[in-house]
Order: sequence, then C-alpha cells, then structure tokens
Amino acid sequence: MAKRNSSPNRGSFIILFIIGVFHFSLAQTAEEHFKKGLEAAEYEYYEDALKEFDKAIQFDPNNHKHYYNRGLTKYHLENYKGAISDYSKAIEINPDDYWCFFNRGFTKKILKDYKGAITDYSKAISLTRLNPSFYFERGQTKAKILDLEGAVADFTKAIELDTKNDWYYFERGLAKYKLKDCYGSIEDISVFLETPLDLCGIYPEDCGKAHFYRGLCKLKLKEKRNACADLSRAGELGYKRAYGEIKKYCQ
Repeated sequence: MAKRNSSPNRGSFIILFIIGVFHFSLAQTAEEHFKKGLEAAEYEYYEDALKEFDKAIQFDPNNHKHYYNRGLTKYHLENYKGAISDYSKAIEINPDDYWCFFNRGFTKKILKDYKGAITDYSKAISLTRLNPSFYFERGQTKAKILDLEGAVADFTKAIELDTKNDWYYFERGLAKYKLKDCYGSIEDISVFLETPLDLCGIYPEDCGKAHFYRGLCKLKLKEKRNACADLSRAGELGYKRAYGEIKKYCQ
C-alpha cells in the first residue's frame, strides 16, 4: 500500500503564490492610479482625475473609495447622474460610509429630488450624529418642500453642534420668518448680521437678503423706523426686492 502523502502539494502552492502575487500587483496598480486621481482632483484637473479613477476601478472594482472619489469628480464636472450612480455603487460595496450617503443626497438636491436627498441625509445622520453640516443640509432641503418646522428643528440641531456657524442662524431665521415667528427670526438674523466677520463684504447678496427679511419682520412688529433702515441697507447691498417695500412703506 502506498504511503499517504501528508506534505503540501508543491504545485498547488506555486499556483496559489502566483495568484497571490497577481492580485497584489493589481491592488498596487489600482492604488497608484487612485493616488494620481486624488492628486489631479486636488488641483482641479478633473478630467485627468476621472481617467485615473477609471483605471483604479479597472484594476480593483471592489474598493468603494474608488467609486466615491470618481463620483465626486463627476459632480465637479456637473455629471450629476453619473455621480449618483458612482455613489450608489460605493454604498453597495460599503453601506456604512456616511459621506457616500451625504454626497449622494447633496447631488440629488441639485437635481431637485428633494425627498430622495432627505432620505440620504437621514441615513448619513443615522450613521454619525455629530456632523452639523448634515443637519444643516437636511434642514435646507426640508425648507425647499415647505417642511418649515422640520427645517427649524434641523437648523437648531446644527447650532447645538456648532454654535459659531453664522449661516445656521441665518437659515433658521429665514425659516422662522416663513413660520411668522418674527421675534425668533429677528434674533437669528441679527446673530448673522452682527458677526465680527465682514460677511456683507464677502457675501453682499446674502447680507442684503438678511436685512430685507429682518426689515419685513420689523414692519410686522410696527418698528417702521428700524424696518426702513434694514430695507435701505438691503437695497444698498444689491437686494432689489427691497426697493418695492421702501416705496410702499418708507416714503
């Protein structure tokens, strides 16, 4: 009877070794293209970045970061549907990456798929509840579909997580105006306008909008003099809607 051979099969070992080296080589090549893609994207060479991410996916189609970053690149190239497709593939591979959900939601908002965006933002929030920008973006999107109370709740949560971001107060103030909460609106918009930063110099249109809505609230509260001062400032900043209200109430 032949003795049973309990030693490893040398031929199988060599084949497995070659396969292992092959896969390692593919992964290494994918990583090289991925890094080149990141570098090109950093300098805003998005067409070049896209080509590199395409190659990275070709060599390693199971890495969700490759699809995610290609999605970001397509977003910058304004290929929004292509970006959503790549984010979706990244989520399919790794459903725990909240940035994939957030950016897919952000892109859906651009395409006016507001309900789809809110669903994605909510999923991102469920995966990490500590990012104020997630609540802020969801709040802005809720405001688009006139879920104003939901928007205020999200802006409030964003403020709880980051009290120093003046834009959160600005958007909450606008939502409160639409909810006819003029005292709350004036308080929030004033935080935005009274920041030490020169927001009116950097963002005159938004600053003009803030003065305009604060002025409207003050009109509702019978504070005509202060209201007209805000409306006048809004006009100076280029917010043209102010002139109609000035003509109506301040002359």
